[in-house]
Amino acid sequence: KAERVKRHRYDASQDKWRVDESVVKMQEKSFARGAMRECFRLKKISQQPRQGMHALSWKTSNNYVAKKYLGQTSGGKEEAMNDCRLQMTAGLIAEAFSRLNPPKRVVIIHCCVLEFFQREPPSFFLCERYIDGTDSFGNDFVKHNSNGGFIDDQEKRLTPQLFSAASFYLNHGRVLVCDVQGVAD
Repeated sequence: KAERVKRHRYDASQDKWRVDESVVKMQEKSFARGAMRECFRLKKISQQPRQGMHALSWKTSNNYVAKKYLGQTSGGKEEAMNDCRLQMTAGLIAEAFSRLNPPKRVVIIHCCVLEFFQREPPSFFLCERYIDGTDSFGNDFVKHNSNGGFIDDQEKRLTPQLFSAASFYLNHGRVLVCDVQGVAD
């Protein structure tokens, strides 16, 4: 069923949150579950049509992943807002890295926080565009490094490791972007 939500978007360059409304449809059953979150398929339409919810075109709307935090007590607001802020800040750092003209650019997926304000109690999900798990050559989605010290030495991808190191130097030792995941180099 379609639901109205508040969409919280973080602008890392301005350190400001912007809020607007969207209409979404989310599957009730999660399709993936990790140690901290479970993931739901979601369709989102940014503007509600004047004709009402029945006039929405879900077939042409984009596919998203909504991530719900496990074991949270506040509806997940703090966790989702913090992760969104971190991801969008990493995106700003990736843009600075890519301006240095490395052999391969790094792009961080934009995300937002969806507030299901009509639910009782309200719940919050980190939301980002769905990315297919393989690239054009059939290579799988790969975790290149983690915040626990893991570095993937089987794939031997240079760009993710270089980006993590560069993030530290670009920010004078204040920030290190890790837990880099993606498809291809």
